[in-house]
Amino acid sequence: EVQWLHSFYFVLTVFTTVGFGDMSAFTPAEIGYVCCTMLLGAIVNSIILNEVISTLTRMDEHSSRVAQQMQVVQDFSDHCDLSRPLRKQLVRWARESRAEKHNWDRAWMRELLTNGSMPIRLV
Repeated sequence: EVQWLHSFYFVLTVFTTVGFGDMSAFTPAEIGYVCCTMLLGAIVNSIILNEVISTLTRMDEHSSRVAQQMQVVQDFSDHCDLSRPLRKQLVRWARESRAEKHNWDRAWMRELLTNGSMPIRLV
């Protein structure tokens, strides 16, 4: 049993890259405590890393969605042959008030144009 405990301690020390250093566990109680601490550290580290990756992924998806929505607005203004000042005003309005709140598609654009939420001078 002690040999298994020492083996487990060795594997955890190597895998968690804690290293053996100047201080190391000698008694079975110390080894057990250190193994639990290393496992807990690995779990906490993986949770933190998961949150960082999730946050970066959400930010990237958000930027991509906003770019797609701005492309829809640009395509709409091209299709309607809007003047340059009106086009800039539409893009500014979409960026400030709508781009972050909705996933635009053809049905959403139809609703946007017909439900009265867009300023009348832009329609």
